[in-house]
Amino acid sequence: MAKLKFIYEYEKLIAGMENKSVLTPDGDYYKEETIRVWKSKIGIFSDYQKHLNRKIRLADIDFGWTEKFHLYLLSENYAKNSISNINSTLKAFLRRMYRAGKMRYNGDGIRCQNEITTAVFSDISDLRKLYHHDFSKTAGYARVRDVYICQCFLGLRVSDMMSFISDLKLHTKNINDKTFFEIKTRKTGEVVVIPAADVVLEIAERRNFDFGKSFSRSYYEREISKVVAIAGIDKDILFHRTEGGKVVERVVKYSDLICTHTARRTFATNAYLSGLNPLDIMKITGHKTFNSFIRYIRCENMNVALKISDHEFFKTRL
Repeated sequence: MAKLKFIYEYEKLIAGMENKSVLTPDGDYYKEETIRVWKSKIGIFSDYQKHLNRKIRLADIDFGWTEKFHLYLLSENYAKNSISNINSTLKAFLRRMYRAGKMRYNGDGIRCQNEITTAVFSDISDLRKLYHHDFSKTAGYARVRDVYICQCFLGLRVSDMMSFISDLKLHTKNINDKTFFEIKTRKTGEVVVIPAADVVLEIAERRNFDFGKSFSRSYYEREISKVVAIAGIDKDILFHRTEGGKVVERVVKYSDLICTHTARRTFATNAYLSGLNPLDIMKITGHKTFNSFIRYIRCENMNVALKISDHEFFKTRL
C-alpha cells in the first residue's frame, strides 16, 4: 500500500472506466462525459506533483494533504467553482481507493462549495437578430447558428443535442396532429418529451431534417462565440467570480461568455419569463427543486419585475 502511486492509480482507474471493467457506484458503465471530466484533471494533479518535486503516493494523502492541495489551487488563481469541481473528482477517487483497501483516508472533509457567478442567456430579441442574420456565404456559421437556436428552444445538454441533430426523424413524434421531440438523456437516462417549437420545425424542414456531418463539442463551443459576435449582438458584461480566493470583477464581452451550455440556460430562462409553469420547465431541464431551478436561470431582477408587473396583485386597490 505504501508504494502505490497516485497518478498511476488514477490513470489505471480511468482506463477501467473506458474498457468497462470499472462500474459506477450504481453499477452502470461510466458515460463518456464523466470519463472526459476525470481525464481533464490528470494535468492538474501532474502539475501539483511537479510542484511538490516528488511522486505522490496514496499513503501520503490525508485531510491535511488535501488542504495543502486546496491552498495550491488558490495560489494558482483557480476559480472557486473550478476548485470545487477538481476537489469533487479527487474526493470520488479517494473514496474509490478507500473502498478498494488501497488507502486509509476516504476523502472526508474535502471542500466542494460552489458559488453563483456571472452567466448569460440570449433573450428573444438576441435570438431573433441571430436567426435573421445573413450567413449564406458561410455555411459553417449558418449551421452552428441553426443548432444553437434549436438548442435554445429544446433545453437539451450539448451531448444530447449532438445525438438529437444526428437523427432528427428518429426523435420526432406526432401525437394528435402535434409534433414533439423525444430523447433519452445521457446524463440521467430519463426520457424527455419536448413540444416542437415553430422555429425548430422551420429550421429542421429547411435543412430536410439533416444537419450534415457531426462536429465536436469544442468546435461548437468555439464557433458559437464567433457567430454571436458576427451577428452584432455583442455587449459589455460585468463579470464576477472568486479567483485565487479573491472576488474579481471585470468587463468582458457577451460573446466571450457564450458557451454550449448557454443555450440550455436560455431555454429555461425564456420559458420562465414567458410565463410557463416552472414545474413543467423542470420536467425538461431535469431540475429536481424549484430553488435549484431559480439559481440556474439567474434572471435579472428587472426581467422578473417585468414578467410579474401585470399580475392582479399589483393592481390591488385598498
